[in-house]
Amino acid sequence: MIAGFHNGRKPLGRKNRLTGDNEMKQWVDKARGHATKAGSKQHQEANFEKYHSVEMKPAKFLPIYQFKLYGMSDTHSACLFVKPESDIIHHLGTDKVLAMKYLPKKGDDKFAFYETRIQSISIENKGPFSGFYKVGISIADEQ
Repeated sequence: MIAGFHNGRKPLGRKNRLTGDNEMKQWVDKARGHATKAGSKQHQEANFEKYHSVEMKPAKFLPIYQFKLYGMSDTHSACLFVKPESDIIHHLGTDKVLAMKYLPKKGDDKFAFYETRIQSISIENKGPFSGFYKVGISIADEQ
């Protein structure tokens, strides 16, 4: 998990830096403006296998968080692991829908924004992520 990063870019100068509410509003507006609509051709073709990680910002006072995606049994759901002491876990909940930015495995592929539903949250009790929260996600359907 990488928090508060600049996507490999140099930090913005004082004159151009966004702060607090403005940064959150611009990130969410951009995410929602580019989010693929449920039922569209791109939504139907959404496949977690081509994405490496996801970025999210569930609350205005939190930094942008990045998590590695782990595949599930079907290609239309995935999971990510969150450390129990992370502040973000208190802002996630089952059935909550968040705008998330999906980063591709291949550098020449484009990223994508999807409205993403949190399907489940449980504590992993075995393997390398023992003690971490396992968060199951899927692309949100139209209601």
